[in-house]
Amino acid sequence: MVKMYTTSTCPDCTAAKLHLEGLGISYEEIDITENEQAAEYVMSVNDGRRSVPTLVHGNDAESLSRFERSRLLAFLERTGLLESTR
Repeated sequence: MVKMYTTSTCPDCTAAKLHLEGLGISYEEIDITENEQAAEYVMSVNDGRRSVPTLVHGNDAESLSRFERSRLLAFLERTGLLESTR
């Protein structure tokens, strides 16, 4: 399962969620405005930026800020998650 770090006001987060749902990929949403440890984690994997959405699977983390479907698909392919939907 993918962990997705988000905020409630993030349009890129909404787009990422809609695309994951459309692909049938489950995710756990973690709002960094409600969880300081989550915010610190996001900053640690994004060069000090509170960049959302940040997706994590295993040891792979990537910010999809300025959302593009192609970047989401590349992340899913790289982590083996896209295969599970085919």
